[in-house]
Amino acid sequence: MEYRELLMWRVVVAALTLLFAITEADAEMLEGQVVDARTGQPVEGAVVFGRWTIQTGTISENEVHTDAQGRFALTRPGAFRPGDELVLVYKYGYVAWVNSMIFPVDGPPRFGARLPTPAMRQDTRVPPRITLEAFPANGNHPAHVWWLHMLADGDGLKDQRPKLWHAIERESAEAAKRMEELCRNRADCD
Repeated sequence: MEYRELLMWRVVVAALTLLFAITEADAEMLEGQVVDARTGQPVEGAVVFGRWTIQTGTISENEVHTDAQGRFALTRPGAFRPGDELVLVYKYGYVAWVNSMIFPVDGPPRFGARLPTPAMRQDTRVPPRITLEAFPANGNHPAHVWWLHMLADGDGLKDQRPKLWHAIERESAEAAKRMEELCRNRADCD
């Protein structure tokens, strides 16, 4: 290898090392508690997933489960771009909570209906106490699952988010069952 080429590689490696060292040094903890909206009791076993686009344009992700007191701690990179933080909290039986949007789940699924559009939150900061609403008895599981799939696998990287993906599988099965029930006796369902 020529001297100039070797020198160039050393500079690149040094720059990347410095970049990662700065990013790690700036990291902070995102801590909070997840509770049931109706009872105020902690929600154990909820998945808390965070995705941040850091200043360099790379994506940093982390996922954890809440403990018996509903508490969680995610490592959050310190150099993420303002507005490029996505935090999702999900547990089967509850409406998913996302810091940037509110999922529409009211009303049963209907054929020919457009997918409900989530409302965007004005304040995207993650509060220290996140309340999960129980999934309504007449809620639209297929729409809820569609949005969860988009967040968990819209980029084809679900295998990098095993906790979140595993949590979604149960509701996916229920949504498929509900759609199958709706399709029974319908000629236009395939």
